[in-house]
Amino acid sequence: MDIPNILFLRSDPGVNKYIRRQKLKNPEEVRDFISKINNDIRGGRCFYWAISFIDSPKLIGVVCLWNFTEDHLDAELGYELMPAFQNQGIMGEAVSSVLHFAFEQIALEKIEAFTDRKNKNSIRLLKNNGFRQLPKRTDPDNASNIIFSLGRNEFK
Repeated sequence: MDIPNILFLRSDPGVNKYIRRQKLKNPEEVRDFISKINNDIRGGRCFYWAISFIDSPKLIGVVCLWNFTEDHLDAELGYELMPAFQNQGIMGEAVSSVLHFAFEQIALEKIEAFTDRKNKNSIRLLKNNGFRQLPKRTDPDNASNIIFSLGRNEFK
C-alpha cells in the first residue's frame, strides 16, 4: 500500500513548502484521504493518477484533475512529486500525458493550475506544457498564488 508515501507527500515540509493545505498526520488520516479520493473518482469529481516507474510499483508522486466546473468543461491540475525525483522530467512527462487525456479523451475546454509565485519549478513545468499566466486573476484563498491556464485550442 502507498500509505507511507502519501503521508510523506501530504506532510513533508519540502514537498508542501508552497502549498497551503491541511497536512496529514498519521496513517489513519491517509486512509481517510484515499477513501475520499476514491469516492471522488467514482463520483466523477476528479481523476487521480499515481506516478511510479514501470519496473517499480512504488508511488513517487501524483497528478490529478479536480475542481471541475459544473458543466465538466474546465478543471484544475494538481501535482506533487517526491523530492528525490524532482528536476528529472518525470512530472513533465506525467503532466503531458494528463493533458492529452484531458483534451483528447474527456474533451475538457480549459485547465487551470494554481502555484505559488515563488515556486520556480512549478512555474517552469506549467510554461513548458503550454500554460500561460493569467496576470489579472487572483486566488482569493491564497494571495501568494498565481494562476495559469491552458485551453484546448492552445494545446499542441
